[in-house]
Amino acid sequence: MDLKNENFSIPFFKATDPVPVVIYNGALPTIVVLDNDCNIRLHHEGFADYSSDKS
Repeated sequence: MDLKNENFSIPFFKATDPVPVVIYNGALPTIVVLDNDCNIRLHHEGFADYSSDKS
């Protein structure tokens, strides 16, 4: 699958102020997915196995 062919976009944002601990506490990597209302839908710290179907 090609992101451009599927019309997907992945926005990346750079913080201009300190990031709240609920979002990032210093663990790398950290993945946070927010919905349109800025509710946390996924929060994962550390490495993930993206080849697995497990959530």
